Parts: sequence; structure tokens; C-alpha cells
Amino acid sequence: MFHRFTLIPLLAVACLVGLVTSPTFAAVSAKNPAKFYGQVTHVSLNKKTSAIKGFTVNGKHHQYSYKVTSSTRFLPRSSTADVEGFGVGDYAFVKASGARAQAVEFDTTAFKPEPLENFSGTVVKTGKSGLVVVKLSDSSTRRVYRDSGTSYYVNGQPVEQPLTIHPGDSLTVYAEKHGNGHWYAVSIDEHDSSGS
Repeated sequence: MFHRFTLIPLLAVACLVGLVTSPTFAAVSAKNPAKFYGQVTHVSLNKKTSAIKGFTVNGKHHQYSYKVTSSTRFLPRSSTADVEGFGVGDYAFVKASGARAQAVEFDTTAFKPEPLENFSGTVVKTGKSGLVVVKLSDSSTRRVYRDSGTSYYVNGQPVEQPLTIHPGDSLTVYAEKHGNGHWYAVSIDEHDSSGS
């Protein structure tokens, strides 16, 4: 999926010069925020596998670099982004823990990021309009809706078809809150203890 990338010659030199001469780039070495939105200016790849191992996002006044791990979720916001994959020039909303990217919403054009949260729990109810009610570890519940933009995973591996979700299933959900106050699932990962 993430096959599109563009290498920017001399980017490392440019960043180094920026660190010395421009306060705009001083934030590169500062503590990464938990959430950040901007345009992707660099993508680094594993030389052997071509998998993404890190990227840099430039916002209005700051620039931050993030590391990609096996648990990082890339979440395309449009069919075009899904086809072309994550790359330089995209706009990205990153949720991170320190410098480690947890979830990356991205698109080929600028967008207004919605609040993005993740939670894990057990399904207690499903309903109309893609409703899934998840019971969290503190015994509270979260109502989230699935739609055509929801991506699905099983044990961290992407699957093409929407999952059939039943009460008792264990899920990890990334969801965004829309203007109507409802949470919509960006991705759902089912923890299948059978390993299938």
C-alpha cells in the first residue's frame, strides 16, 4: 500500500542548516507533541524491505520527525491516498507517543483533522448504522460507528473485507469525533486468540 515515495536530495543538509540559522526548525530536536498536523517533507525507508521507518512533518511553525514501528497505523482519508500510499507532499495528522508514531491519518490534499483517539475493549453490543458498543477496562462503554472509510485488521494484519463483529470480540479501535458528536472508527483491529 505504501509504495509511493519521493526522496529529497540534500534534505539532511538543509535541515542541518535550518537548525543553525532558522528558529523555525529548532523544534526538530524538541519533544514531539502527542498530536501534530502538517505536510510530509521527508520519508525514510528500510534499504532491504523498502518499508517506511520514519518521516518528517512540517507544520506552520515547527517541524517534527517520527519513527515508525510495527504497531504504527497509516490511515488514508481518501481513495486517492489509499491508492497512492503515504509519501512526501501528503498532509498528515500524527498521533504519537514521544517520537514513535501510533496513528497517521494522511491525504494528498490539506484537511482539517478531527480529534483522534484509540481505545481497546470487548464488544457488548452491535446495532444499526454500523454501531459497535465497546466496554473498556474501567467498565465504561464507548459507542463507535463503522462506515465506508473504516479499515480493518486482525491481529495487526490488514484484511480486505469488513469484519463481522459479535458481542464478546476483543477490539482495538482508532476513532475520530465528528461534528455531530458521534465517534467514527478509522480502523478496527480484532484480537483473534486463535491466531487465524
